[in-house]
Amino acid sequence: MEKQDILNSFIEKRPNTLGAFGYGSGVFKQASYSEKAKPQLDLMFVVDDVGKWHQENLGANPHDYPILGKIHINRGNLKDLKGPNKITYFSNIKEDDYVFKYGVIELEDWRRSLETWDNFFVAGRFQKPLLPIKINEDIKKLVLQNRLSATMVAAIFSNELTTSFDFFKSLCNLSYMGTLRMAIAENPEKVANIVNGGMEEFIKMYVLNQDYITFVNPRVIIINHEKLLARIKELPTSLYNYLVTNNYDLQNINSLRRGISKYLKVKNRNEEIYQALHELENNGLARSIPYMKDKLVKKLVRKS
Repeated sequence: MEKQDILNSFIEKRPNTLGAFGYGSGVFKQASYSEKAKPQLDLMFVVDDVGKWHQENLGANPHDYPILGKIHINRGNLKDLKGPNKITYFSNIKEDDYVFKYGVIELEDWRRSLETWDNFFVAGRFQKPLLPIKINEDIKKLVLQNRLSATMVAAIFSNELTTSFDFFKSLCNLSYMGTLRMAIAENPEKVANIVNGGMEEFIKMYVLNQDYITFVNPRVIIINHEKLLARIKELPTSLYNYLVTNNYDLQNINSLRRGISKYLKVKNRNEEIYQALHELENNGLARSIPYMKDKLVKKLVRKS
């Protein structure tokens, strides 16, 4: 079966969603994976009502949920169900000879994340290659807006003369800055592998026809920092307000790099910890350990 057919089959057995996306190494090839590798298939669903969606899905697909997850859904506590990052993940779901993991987020929480970056855990995910399985015009516009913001920030971190590979590395790295998983479990070349394996996807995703970006050829880019700084108020509002409040010079590239780095490092690290604890709370040890074990084994194998 084609990858999209596998994902479609899984999604069709779940309640209706406004948006559905596949992502990660199970959906998009990464340079570090062999042809025979069969990594977990990751999905994200955007829905109207998280509580209602899970209640309906619990009746149709009880095997999606461990005991702890079922308890939280049956209690109907929306705050606990959403978690600090407003997204609930359930993992290690075995179906049709594949292993799935999916996250569910409400439309308004998802919209705020992509528009403002007040929560970057979800916004960062939507800056890397995604397979849109279900999407409408409103969701498409929000995805594009988030990518335009990522383009601007990646341009701030890029030299005025750079390559498309280095530009997309800077962009992809935004959601890994400061994360513990990069230090402990992830391949240190993960960002380069994502870009190497997904360069065609990045080029399709990002239409780099901004007035501050010029392509010399398919590999070489010129970035006009002066034109970029003239549009600095277009940064996501949460990030922009942080830079203003903390007195970073909005017309100085080096000052912006320091401010944005601090903002993303603190946010990424905190949100990563919040999410890990929330997933442990919902999935329990039995479902949480296999995923981290696979990550650690891969890292140890690479070092040996």
